[in-house]
Amino acid sequence: MQKHLFLQVRVLIYLTLVAMVACHSSQSSDAVLHEEIKAVEAAFNNAVRQRGIHQGFLEFAAEDAILIRNAKAVEGRQAIKDRFSQTSDTGAELSWTPRKIEVAGSGDLAYSFGDYIYVTVD
Repeated sequence: MQKHLFLQVRVLIYLTLVAMVACHSSQSSDAVLHEEIKAVEAAFNNAVRQRGIHQGFLEFAAEDAILIRNAKAVEGRQAIKDRFSQTSDTGAELSWTPRKIEVAGSGDLAYSFGDYIYVTVD
């Protein structure tokens, strides 16, 4: 379960960041983009902690986001929402901290990876 959740976190954050960076001016410095992405990562972490994992993911998922569940792609924000409606995140907590953020020299692509803590009631 944790492996799937980690993959979800990485995929949704990656897609959000790609969309955000793609819309940004290519003349922005790498440091500015890095700080923007860091701020989005922090906002995502706050959203899942304050409003729940499902709601936090949905707030940050692009309309064309892809979520991998049980080796199958769930394509699109609405499909992800429908999938989340089949399970409960009550009592579950997620904390996400990026360890590294990389921005392409062109400024049109970025990714991050980091550490997460997922706690759920047995």
